[in-house]
Amino acid sequence: NTSSNVSVASVAGTADGSASDLTFNTAGTVTVTGAVGTDIGTLTLTRGEGITFQNTVEANTLTIANNVAQSGNLLSFQDNVTVNTGMTVGTGSYDISFTGANNTIAGTTTFGTTGTVTLGNATTDTIMFASGLTATAVTEVITAGTVETSSAAMSLGAVQMSANTTLNTVNSPGANITIGSVSGSDDLVITAGTGTLTFQGDVSAATVDAEAATINIDGGTDAVVTTGTQLYTGSTVLGANTTMTASDNGTLSSMTFAGTLNSSASNARTLDLTGNAVFGGAVGGVDSLGSLTVSGTSAIDGGSVKTTGIQTYTGAATLGADTTLTAANKGAITLAGTLNGAFALTANTAG
Repeated sequence: NTSSNVSVASVAGTADGSASDLTFNTAGTVTVTGAVGTDIGTLTLTRGEGITFQNTVEANTLTIANNVAQSGNLLSFQDNVTVNTGMTVGTGSYDISFTGANNTIAGTTTFGTTGTVTLGNATTDTIMFASGLTATAVTEVITAGTVETSSAAMSLGAVQMSANTTLNTVNSPGANITIGSVSGSDDLVITAGTGTLTFQGDVSAATVDAEAATINIDGGTDAVVTTGTQLYTGSTVLGANTTMTASDNGTLSSMTFAGTLNSSASNARTLDLTGNAVFGGAVGGVDSLGSLTVSGTSAIDGGSVKTTGIQTYTGAATLGADTTLTAANKGAITLAGTLNGAFALTANTAG
């Protein structure tokens, strides 16, 4: 195991149906300029202080050893990667990137490294982790294009978008997606189908389009901040007192809750929206919000809004159904702008 650099044009197996295993182990760098494939059984990266695959890689199994490289050194897959059985990513603090246009990795993948993981570098890139993906130990996950599973759970830590990003666990019927935080100035689309989507921390993006059976927003202050629109299709639950913003230098965008909107159980979480709100379902019907404030316009289409404290609608309000506004504990209900809609309005408050 010397520090000699290794450079290889391409590697192929026997092509007779029997798999050939391939191992790289050097204290120097590894560069493979051509394709790796044709009956490769297990591709093992034991050590290499910088490993680069410039062309396609196909193997039954990809095994990345613990501490394969020192902190800051990169394992780079620059073209399409196909792993037919599964990939093991060992511990350490090295970085790893997959930047091919179309990647498929079978099995359940867990990234053990605490370095940076890059999944795509263009909006057209796709990487499929067929049976699930976990990348929570890493410093950050840099995303571009589509990162998906086939109805298997996805759990990510800090996500940094470098281009428009789609996170998708839907084949049939869907699976849970859990995200520590998201930052970037690009569009974010998340589809979990019948699964649960959980934003554990803050989200910053150009736009957010999220669809799941249940959407947990737990970030609290500045939980979601966008310059453009926000759309939540599913039952949204607030896990903390929450502020959300959809504004580009004062120009407000829509913030649409297409399903119901509730506080986490018995906690009466407050919600302060800077934007134009659309409430497609009942608000606080299961667990009342603590308070609700909307800085822009409000479309109240779900028939009811329940809070334990105040409700403030600063801009024009429009009713899309017969509506009951309920503010318990002497909470005031304020409709500061115009009120429109050919529907009945009932306000219940001791305030």
